[in-house]
Amino acid sequence: MGAGEYSSRLRWLLCSRTTDSTTGDEIEVHSPNGYLWCSVDESNGRSGTDEGAVQTGADAQIRIRNFPAVTTLDILLDEAAGYYWKIVSIHNGSNEMRCDAYRNDTLIDFEVDDS
Repeated sequence: MGAGEYSSRLRWLLCSRTTDSTTGDEIEVHSPNGYLWCSVDESNGRSGTDEGAVQTGADAQIRIRNFPAVTTLDILLDEAAGYYWKIVSIHNGSNEMRCDAYRNDTLIDFEVDDS
């Protein structure tokens, strides 16, 4: 795909694991790791139960230019729309990564360290 096909600039939130000092539980913290040029193709809406409440959102395929070291633990933030995309699976394409992802409209069940 040509560079113009990747019209969305998503912020890459890299996941790291740490121990909560009060509970001793392992937690995931997402820290900014730059921006990626992507193409976001929403495929359908979604409605499901997360954290005991009905959540609406959308599924999408996100194509990322080149091959950054993105994992299924990382999150992609569309700052323009305010969407946090959680990656479900990753596949290699032709000079791109293809990620199956989803977003919830209201539920944010992760921690972002923006310091």
